[in-house]
Amino acid sequence: MVEVTPTTERIDMERLKRRDAIAFSSSVILFEDELADHGIAQLSARCRVMREGYFFVLLRFYMRVDGVLLRCCDTRIVGDDNSGKVIREWQLREAKYENLRHVDPEALLDVDRAWMHLPIVEEQIDCVSVD
Repeated sequence: MVEVTPTTERIDMERLKRRDAIAFSSSVILFEDELADHGIAQLSARCRVMREGYFFVLLRFYMRVDGVLLRCCDTRIVGDDNSGKVIREWQLREAKYENLRHVDPEALLDVDRAWMHLPIVEEQIDCVSVD
């Protein structure tokens, strides 16, 4: 049986930054639209399985409407072989362009750089466990 419960336990981002040996890694764009040349909407997935026995999944929806809005919705999932549970963090980040004047405009064109400048609007953290 699968049980999903809210938690305060966070994903250990420092662990993910380590240079552990990667057993498998993949990245794929699932959807992309240029919004009639007025920005971009993109859904991508990344997966990384480490030899030490843990995995990381990032599902990211990014939308940029030029001169209007930037939005990034991330779902991060991290689990270990031995624990029988995963931590799922969901975040919605967004800002209007007028609130991002201090940011290099080139950074806003790259989703991997832009999301760092967007404030968190909503967040949910869950522990998903299997009996």
